[in-house]
Amino acid sequence: SFILILDALALAAIGVFPENVKPLHLYASVAFFILFPTSFFFIGTALLQMSQINLGLFTFSAAIGAVLVWVIPHGGGVAVPETLAALSASTWSIVLGFKLLKEASHSRNNTDSLTVCENLRVPVSSKYFENYKRFLSTGFGDVSRNFPFFLFY
Repeated sequence: SFILILDALALAAIGVFPENVKPLHLYASVAFFILFPTSFFFIGTALLQMSQINLGLFTFSAAIGAVLVWVIPHGGGVAVPETLAALSASTWSIVLGFKLLKEASHSRNNTDSLTVCENLRVPVSSKYFENYKRFLSTGFGDVSRNFPFFLFY
C-alpha cells in the first residue's frame, strides 16, 4: 500500500535525523509508528478480501500489537514500546518474506514474477531463481537454517 511506502520513507528519515536533530527525529518517529500499523490495517483488509485469511489475520495481529505496546504502561521512556512495535513490523516482514520464498519455489512460471496473493504478482530476476535452484540442489535446501545465503550462492 502507498501508506507502507510513506512509512518506509519515515523510517529512513529516522536514520537521517538522529535524536539530536530535534524536532525532525521526533516527527519522523511519530510518522513511522503511526503509519505502519495504519498500513497493516489496509493490507490486512486487502488480504482478507483476497481470501488470504491466515496472513490477513496475522497482519491485523501485528498492527494491533504495534498499537497496544504504546497503550500498555511500561515504566517510562519510549525505548521499550519502540522496540516492541518495530519487532512487530519485522516479524510481519519475515513471515511475508518466507511466504514469498515458498511461493517462488512452487511457482510454475518462476522466471519473471511470483504470486504473493491471487491478484498480486511481484517481478523478480531470473538470476535470483537460478541461484535459489542451485542452492536447493546442493543439499543445503533448508531455507530456514541457511536463509540469506542462497541469494549469493
